[in-house]
Amino acid sequence: MAILILIISLLPMFFYKLGSSSLVNWDEAWYAEIAKQLLISGNLLVMKFNQQIFTDHPPGGFWLITIGQQVFGINEFGSRIMSAVFGILGILGIYLLGKELFGKVVGFCSALALATAPWYLFRSRSGDLDIFLTVFMIWTVYFSVKKYFWRTTISLSWLFLIKTAAPFVIIPLLFILWGKKVFRLLVLPITIYLAWVSANVVASSTFFTKYLFVGLPGLGQKTSLWSNLMQIKVFVHHGIGNWFRYSVFALAISTFLIRQKRFLIPTVATACILMPMLFSDRARLWHMIPAYPFLLLALFGVIRKAGVIITLLFTLFIATPMLQRNRYEIVDITTYVSDEAILSQKASLLKERLYIGENFVPTAAFYSNKQIERMYGTIDELFAHADANFLLIADREKFKNTNLRYEFIARDRDKLLVRFKKF
Repeated sequence: MAILILIISLLPMFFYKLGSSSLVNWDEAWYAEIAKQLLISGNLLVMKFNQQIFTDHPPGGFWLITIGQQVFGINEFGSRIMSAVFGILGILGIYLLGKELFGKVVGFCSALALATAPWYLFRSRSGDLDIFLTVFMIWTVYFSVKKYFWRTTISLSWLFLIKTAAPFVIIPLLFILWGKKVFRLLVLPITIYLAWVSANVVASSTFFTKYLFVGLPGLGQKTSLWSNLMQIKVFVHHGIGNWFRYSVFALAISTFLIRQKRFLIPTVATACILMPMLFSDRARLWHMIPAYPFLLLALFGVIRKAGVIITLLFTLFIATPMLQRNRYEIVDITTYVSDEAILSQKASLLKERLYIGENFVPTAAFYSNKQIERMYGTIDELFAHADANFLLIADREKFKNTNLRYEFIARDRDKLLVRFKKF
């Protein structure tokens, strides 16, 4: 009952004003456009963006985004709704895992803490892949702890289809939990994953090069372990906010308690997720999100030893100001519609090819429903090479350097949408 009340009370944090602002360039608009093209093409294995094969990530996360678009429309809300739904599923999943390992109090406190982690909430309100990745990790570990073989292998199959190489970090923990049975467990996920790889090897000759660049960032480059460690520290701190120092302290304590399986699981899971970041200086804030739930489990597993009342009071003391802060900084913010979105929507009503003067290709593609061309160089050079009438969205400053005549169509903030006629 307590977790049900918590989830219901958290719904506004995840869904209020979810579709009120424009999709953000790059990743959010990028992924929404790819999902939209999946709906149009019906090809579930080979994805496209701006008429080019997209191989950066497997299609699982994009399938989920298409569900939202199919049900709620190809718009901002439809492109974000599944992230919000999965954000709630993650709260439920960490509650069940915490309850299984440490008891109901730890499950409840971990769920509340995860909901208040700023970057978890932010990404749950964005049309990205990170929450899908995090939630499938939570549920895969939970099903493994419960020894549900088929639920684990299905969850793991989805996990492998979310991001390029990130899901594989969970395999060492699965070895600990399943022993030799892990090889049977991996048959279905690996088979499905290889089907996607095979389809894209056929479709794109550069697949493996792109795979290594995206999935294994910084591979083979010399980096400073200390600098990378400090980068992880900063990013995790930003990601979980006021829980950070307590979580790190509790994780250190839990390493001395790993002979107890309940402490082994969050400790190993956190290490598996964060350890690869030590060897790459290309780690980013969103790469740390899957570690949050396991860090918080370790925290409340340790605090629980001090008693139920202390655990609950500590949780409320930290969570209350974070909930208020997240409300004002992430949820109840001023609606913003970008100039790129406004002008691209206007361009969608016109038949000519669309060029853009800055790098907002995903936003322009999503809102204009056109293939997008970047303008490199000056407007005069673009006009000279164009073979037909065309549209251009560019900063108005760029138009000061041309004497070419054009038809003004619309303006928003500092950008203009114009039509150039060749004939």
